[in-house]
Amino acid sequence: MKKLVTVFGASGMVGRHTVRTLAQAGWRIRAVCRHPNLANYLLPAGVPGQIQLFKGSVRDDDSVARALEGADAAVNLTGVLYSRGEQSFEALHVDAARRIGRLAREAGIKALVNMSAIGADADADSSYAGSKGRGEKVLRESFPRRRFCGRRWCSGRKTNSSTSSPGLGADFAGAGP
Repeated sequence: MKKLVTVFGASGMVGRHTVRTLAQAGWRIRAVCRHPNLANYLLPAGVPGQIQLFKGSVRDDDSVARALEGADAAVNLTGVLYSRGEQSFEALHVDAARRIGRLAREAGIKALVNMSAIGADADADSSYAGSKGRGEKVLRESFPRRRFCGRRWCSGRKTNSSTSSPGLGADFAGAGP
């Protein structure tokens, strides 16, 4: 049976392309979205049954744990460009990263890729870059075997784009489909 990857933030700008790339590589995908009824456009990226739309919130332990059940790998692409209410930088870039890392480790996930940002630095003047940097820090603590995508490299390659996902499968070495 093909291996399963859980993708948080699957319906976002980067998520839709990551889902397509993973589907083409042969993964089964659990696409976690707050509003899966609005993410049907993801389904044609794979063959029937390859992509499962999953209603979930990265702000809830039980939701994240359910999304990770039975998965071999996980990708965290959650993020916002503007901090508002419950969708704050701290909630999505730091708290969600900590939650996903901790619960992925507890679930026995073999590989975790986290989308960070160019210029991410916990001490940055920018609240966005600072929250992305703090998110990286909490992931280092909660899931030591992780990859960051978008800070200076993606999938072990230097890149100038935080949206590139070539070679994503290389990050899942040993966990692949």
